[in-house]
Amino acid sequence: EGETAFTPAFRAAVTPQVLMCRRLEAGTINTGLSQLQVICNELRKRGKLSKTVGNGLRRVLHPYIDSKTYLSVLFTLSPSINNSKATESTLKFAVTAGMVKVKPIKTTGKVNFKSLVAELKAHIEEQEKMIDANNSKIEAIRRQQNRTTLAIEQATNPQKFANVSGGGDQVEKTRMVKVKKEVVNDD
Repeated sequence: EGETAFTPAFRAAVTPQVLMCRRLEAGTINTGLSQLQVICNELRKRGKLSKTVGNGLRRVLHPYIDSKTYLSVLFTLSPSINNSKATESTLKFAVTAGMVKVKPIKTTGKVNFKSLVAELKAHIEEQEKMIDANNSKIEAIRRQQNRTTLAIEQATNPQKFANVSGGGDQVEKTRMVKVKKEVVNDD
């Protein structure tokens, strides 16, 4: 089935390495779909999976499939005549998957809304405190950045910060800003 997707035009357009990679990819997809089909058949016939974990897709899905699992499978079909065999097998698989019987399970237990609301309010307060602390850190970082920028500018361009006072040739320079180191990260 997968080999029919490799049309002569596709084979001519790609290198042998790309063709081999596509064949390996198609084989991996077919193996996974076969394992999914076996899982669906088991669920349809027995209502549950056997304890055999297996490998591949079955090994990945096995721990998550139980009586409370909701599975969704999306089937896509091709209108092309070249893919008619694959479309037929997909439809057969869809029928098998559709025959899995589902038994609804009533949920047990009640939610104590008063305690839930209290927990959520406490969580919101914690988050607001964290936001305030982070905003304070951000402001401290910005102040430190502004002081550092000013100190760099004064060091690189001292003429810009010279004040002319009174008459004549007296030039009074402004005081250089000393950068004060501020601890902003207490983590």
